[in-house]
Amino acid sequence: MKVLLDTNVLVRLASTTHVSHQIAKQFISDSPVAGRYLYTLPQCYYELWVVATRPGSSNGGLGLLPAEALNEIRKFSRLFHPLDDTPEIFPRWLALVSRYGVRGKTAHDVRLVAGMMVHSITHVATYNPTDFKRFSEIDVIDMSAS
Repeated sequence: MKVLLDTNVLVRLASTTHVSHQIAKQFISDSPVAGRYLYTLPQCYYELWVVATRPGSSNGGLGLLPAEALNEIRKFSRLFHPLDDTPEIFPRWLALVSRYGVRGKTAHDVRLVAGMMVHSITHVATYNPTDFKRFSEIDVIDMSAS
């Protein structure tokens, strides 16, 4: 099965002190045996950069220096199959936000769903399953239930 890793999974992998770090790490290491192929989209790395370089004391930031965040992104892009942004993502995103009446910040998650659809990714692994439950086009792997 093809699985997109939501940014929050990458954040937990990058933060060795996070309470869910080990769960995320185990999910990754179990994936080959479970038949999971793991993917990322560029947006995952944009969002990871924001969280990673945000001061650790504010809003869940990791407090990494830019060079440290870059190392994490390079490491993850070697571990997981990085997918490209393509021109087909925008019209798919536009159709989804219209169909589901998406408002505000959740439009970012819709862009991930659009990218998944364009690249034929069937599942998303996330710690925020409610962000994706409304989309009948994909299946959600709830990492918070692990």
